[in-house]
Amino acid sequence: MFMIEQMRIAQGESKPLIEKPGHLFDRSEAVALQSFLILPLLFSWDAYLAPESGEYFVFNSHDEFVSVVSSTQRTHEKLLEDLRIWDPIPSEWTR
Repeated sequence: MFMIEQMRIAQGESKPLIEKPGHLFDRSEAVALQSFLILPLLFSWDAYLAPESGEYFVFNSHDEFVSVVSSTQRTHEKLLEDLRIWDPIPSEWTR
């Protein structure tokens, strides 16, 4: 928690995570976004990632799995292709 608190302070957020449990990143903050996302992956914390487009969202579970949910079949297929090096387990596309 110390690491995430210090990272939030560096991004200008001084309130505790329990009070403000989210953070917005713009396109110029890709490295900061990756840095914030790596902690939930490493420590198995629940975390969501949702791009501004709303075309998909990512859920990292404390149960050690990551789910990607997309809004269209096209986005679903593109994400599967982009993530293929991780050997994703595709689920059936449903509307």
